Parts: sequence; C-alpha cells; structure tokens
Amino acid sequence: MAETKTNETEEQRLPETWAELKREPWFKDVPQLAKPSKLTVGQSAAFAVTQQRLVERDRKLRDMGMFKPADKREDTWDEAEATVLIAEIIEYSNVFYRSIAKKPDEWDTWTEGRDFMNLYAVFTQLTMFYTNALGKSSDSKTPSTSAE
Repeated sequence: MAETKTNETEEQRLPETWAELKREPWFKDVPQLAKPSKLTVGQSAAFAVTQQRLVERDRKLRDMGMFKPADKREDTWDEAEATVLIAEIIEYSNVFYRSIAKKPDEWDTWTEGRDFMNLYAVFTQLTMFYTNALGKSSDSKTPSTSAE
C-alpha cells in the first residue's frame, strides 16, 4: 500500500484573501478591518512600526529558544523576559489593529477573554497576512519600467 504524502507547503500556506483568513478557526467572527490595499499613509506607517516591533521581539524569543521543546532550551531561556516580549507583541498589535477596525468596539469584543498565547498566535498570523497583502498591493502599484 502506497503512502500518501501531504504537501506541507499547502498545509502551512498563509491565507491570501480576507475570506480565506476568516475561514481560519481563530479568525471566526473577526471584525472588519481596513483592507491592506486601502491603508492610509498614516496607517501604513503605523503598520511598519508595529511590524518592526513584532519582528524584533519575535527574534529575541527565537534566540531565547521559545520555538524549541522546553527540554531542548538552553540557558538563554528566561520565562519572565519571554512573557514581557509576548505581552509587548500583543499590546503593540492590539493598538494597531484596533485603530484600523471599522468598529473598534467590535474589535474589543472579539479580543475580549482570549488566552495570552492565543492572542500572540492570532496577532502574529494577522501581521503575516497584512505583510503579505501589503507586498502584493505595493507590487501592483509599482509602475512598470517598460511602460515608458
């Protein structure tokens, strides 16, 4: 009997559209946010700052061994520092996404009562979605050099 292999890239593929994102279990009932292609200059700048803050903290978490099994972490692991880094990721993300929510009160309701690590995962995935979508949006607005 032949083994069936699953394509890991398909399983781990990021949602490319808002509709795909909303089908993800953690994004059920996510309130409407400004579309990446419709962000204002100020919103785009705020996203760039938020994204940079997340990348810096995520890099520290990775360097500390967060994404390794607990028994494989080295002396660099610091639970207290990891908690602060994750909390900062959550707070910076929440401030940004709430600011682009069509109805901030719906955003507050959607995030209310969520577990710490769930918020970390949700905001990380949402940031990856926006990063990917903004890249595509920028590419489509870049003039072609052959159009002259």
